[in-house]
Amino acid sequence: RDCVLSLTWKGLSYLNYNHVLNAAVRAKGCPKWILAPAPEHEAIISFFSSYLVGGWIKDRYQDFVKSVFDKKDDEVKAILTPNFGQALSRKLIDLVKYDDRKSLLALLPSLRRQLLFRSLAKTPFFTIGKIFEHHITEARIRYAQKEVSSICILGPDGAGKSSVIGHLQKELTGATKEIYFLHLKPQIFKRKTSHGPATDPQGQRQRSAILSVLKIWVWALELWVDQIAHGYRHITLRIWDRYYHDLLVDPRRYRYGGPVWLARWVGKIIPKPDLWILLDAPAEVLQKRKQEVPPEESKRQRQAYLELIKGFKNAVVIDASQPRDKVVVDVREAIVDFMETRTRGRLGKQ
Repeated sequence: RDCVLSLTWKGLSYLNYNHVLNAAVRAKGCPKWILAPAPEHEAIISFFSSYLVGGWIKDRYQDFVKSVFDKKDDEVKAILTPNFGQALSRKLIDLVKYDDRKSLLALLPSLRRQLLFRSLAKTPFFTIGKIFEHHITEARIRYAQKEVSSICILGPDGAGKSSVIGHLQKELTGATKEIYFLHLKPQIFKRKTSHGPATDPQGQRQRSAILSVLKIWVWALELWVDQIAHGYRHITLRIWDRYYHDLLVDPRRYRYGGPVWLARWVGKIIPKPDLWILLDAPAEVLQKRKQEVPPEESKRQRQAYLELIKGFKNAVVIDASQPRDKVVVDVREAIVDFMETRTRGRLGKQ
């Protein structure tokens, strides 16, 4: 069985809570004090939890819903009529019986309008308050950064970041609701289409000091806008492939020609990921995998990343010279451990 926490759409009740509780029956195979909704209520809840609330029809419950709507036609209509009117309730029941999904989705806006208008007619101030409360809650979920864990994976060329990140979505299935992967920075301001991975990351000419400084300030602005108003409704985990601080390790890759001290200072004031993961490997291993930079540059990058990671509070160094599958497992465990610790902290548990 599923657990449904609300019988509402945008804060407006589509079922009367007291009626559902008073008609509840003993749940099959459970102790007598565990109750389940009456079949007609359960069918409406099962259908509306996806249809009315989300705008889609869940296949899992359709056979059950159709059966109940057919056998208890009069009871279902009596329950729906106070909130949707006789005509719309009759039409909805018939469309469910015939499983006419295209017509059901076309009917949905009318049902929602009817629920809104009838609620406003009965209790206008209460309805307005509920709608306002609903949108405030939506805004908090969408834009409150504390609801989203942010993780950055760093590493020199040849450390295997892209390969590891490519396997994380599958490896983290079930550990979190939804994952969003970002490369380097959020796509807030429009840019040219990517031309793929760089084959000569340090071969391009540096920008002027003025353009370089402007670039990092725009970059900082993007990160702050994304931090305050990320707008993701369902995301609980974001994984960054590189971040602003890569510029501090390898300014030539980003064609940065401005003052290094300014780039470091901007790096201190921008929002930072909750967890940093560095994929570390000896320069010889990095060179075997990629020869995009000279051996001495691989060695320099490795040391620079190790120095960089020392300055972060939540940081994990993973041995990237191991087989890829082992590296993926180690990264996954680091992420899961971090999320578990953070959840315990939110719940006030040790």
